[in-house]
Amino acid sequence: MKPAAAVSPDVQRLREMLAPRIPDAEEAQFVAAALPQPDEAAQRRWLAAPDVPSNAVDLQALLHHSLLHTALPLPAEWARRLATASLVEERRAAAIDTLLGPALTCLRRQKLAPLLLGGRAFAAAYPHPALRHTSEQRLLFATAAQRAEASAALCRDLPFRPKDRTGRQLLHEGGFPLELVASTLPPPFAQISYAAMWPRRVPYDWRGEAVAVPNPADALAVLATDAVRAAAGRDLRWLADAWFLLPGAAAMPDALAAWATEPIVGLAIHGLLRSLAALPGGRIAQTRLETLSAASAAPEPRLADLLDSCARLIGRRRTLLSARHWPTRLHWLFRLARRR
Repeated sequence: MKPAAAVSPDVQRLREMLAPRIPDAEEAQFVAAALPQPDEAAQRRWLAAPDVPSNAVDLQALLHHSLLHTALPLPAEWARRLATASLVEERRAAAIDTLLGPALTCLRRQKLAPLLLGGRAFAAAYPHPALRHTSEQRLLFATAAQRAEASAALCRDLPFRPKDRTGRQLLHEGGFPLELVASTLPPPFAQISYAAMWPRRVPYDWRGEAVAVPNPADALAVLATDAVRAAAGRDLRWLADAWFLLPGAAAMPDALAAWATEPIVGLAIHGLLRSLAALPGGRIAQTRLETLSAASAAPEPRLADLLDSCARLIGRRRTLLSARHWPTRLHWLFRLARRR
């Protein structure tokens, strides 16, 4: 493998900004136990001192599923607790079905064909969709006009109401939100677009209703942007999402490499893989990271050009690099990317 090229301090800072938060030891141990592993070592370590970090409660159903597929004894108290968590997720998934199924049918009648993003799209890669806790759904449309038509139809024909004046955020009477996105993901990740992903879409049967989801490589790119946004918080679901998406994405090396060489999105993907590789059993992520670094041009040189352009345009490169809060960072990254 080629030796890693030296990067400037500015690019290194951007790399840190676009990397997901690496879990601490307790979190990593729990997540590793919740994920299917070729051996039971991670589950044994967790059972030696069972506990659920406060930010990992949404992974309890996944942990229950993993433990049920081992021969390890589970204390009765934990068996009840995890079984209850699994039941809650199954009921949540059923409730989402009652929301999303009719919504997809309504959109099909309007001859609208969105891409399903968000939690339920990621759940398609899980052994069972109910193992992925989710409440948020996103639909990506080809144009703003299609999004507006979809919003009007859903609020007219189904128990949705707009959460804001734009009609981009809808709320179902059951309490579940639905986000309608037009054309591209929000800046600075507008490289991820309907036009790019639709030709490579994967059909997904949603209880008899056909829906399109991104292929695994595209889904991993979408997930990388979600992981960046989650860096300010402590949500760990993206780690499990990445774990289940990565084998499919690794089977599409050209598509994954194309995303990994994109400015901004590329750094987000590299950061996601580095964080995943740090988990016990994260060998596939490490292998894929090494392959991408060796076989494709890293995005750093292009990011250096973007930084220079940003410096000329706004005169204050440090504004971006020293921003403490993500809304400020995303604002300047957007300014930086759109001017290229």
